[in-house]
Amino acid sequence: MYKYLWTSLIAMGLSLIVVANAYADPIAALGARTPAIAIDPVLDRGMIVYEVGGRIYGRFVDNAGRGIAGNFLVFPVDAAISTWTYKDPTIVFKMPQNRFYIAARRGYPSSIEDREGTITVFDNSDGIAV
Repeated sequence: MYKYLWTSLIAMGLSLIVVANAYADPIAALGARTPAIAIDPVLDRGMIVYEVGGRIYGRFVDNAGRGIAGNFLVFPVDAAISTWTYKDPTIVFKMPQNRFYIAARRGYPSSIEDREGTITVFDNSDGIAV
């Protein structure tokens, strides 16, 4: 058991280094913020999640950091009608279920107008989306 755990931890660490270095520039080019990654040691792939403009996107990558498929929208699920914004995604891979779990901070934009007519826009946090 410890041999498998040790091998998995080393593979995850090496994969994280490779993926982070190989995929950092394309994600940055998208204007991505707060990227996070998790590794699936069974299928030898990772998933990167990141925030762009209040939306959370994901992308599967191989162990060399190359994209396996295109980017896909994670949050909001109902993007066509949602006014929610999402920030600070995090991701884990749960081995017994063989699934990635993604969470992000959910909020909504608000604004206040002061006496001079200046409008200040800020983000209200409403909870966590999973």
